[in-house]
Amino acid sequence: GEGGTVTVAASAMNASALLCVVEAWPFEHDMALVTVLDGGTAVVLLAPLSVSFLESFSSISPSSIPASGGTLSLYGAGFAPGGNYTCDISLGGTLILQTIATAVNLTLIECPITSWPGAHGKASVALSFLPPAGNAERPVASFGDRSLDVTDLLESISQDTASALGGFSLTANGWG
Repeated sequence: GEGGTVTVAASAMNASALLCVVEAWPFEHDMALVTVLDGGTAVVLLAPLSVSFLESFSSISPSSIPASGGTLSLYGAGFAPGGNYTCDISLGGTLILQTIATAVNLTLIECPITSWPGAHGKASVALSFLPPAGNAERPVASFGDRSLDVTDLLESISQDTASALGGFSLTANGWG
């Protein structure tokens, strides 16, 4: 990805360990080389140090979507705008729907859901990154609630008035 430099303060845990707290990675998922500074001077390391920052998501919105479809937004960090992702939506452990997702920016992925093909209820959302040809698909880490309520949606009824005496049929149209 397009990386840059992030500098964080370190505190000594003991004579042989430092603690560095890194906030959200402000770049695409990537491997980063680690440089340790002591008073602004680089410390000589016995071997190169690196850390891999993988894209991940921590929340979805909305938490409920009609069975007729909509757009699901996944919020996180490290996404590759223009990269290929899939949203995998499961119900009871069974994959129900897989849709191509769009990384809008480093922190937002949108998953279009055209219509729900199966039973409705509480579904689970997962995200996968699709690397260039020849490389295996890999899951994107997730933290927090990944559940999505798929609900019925009533669009219309066949008539809005009827005789109080009864004896008529009413048709409800919708999804779910």
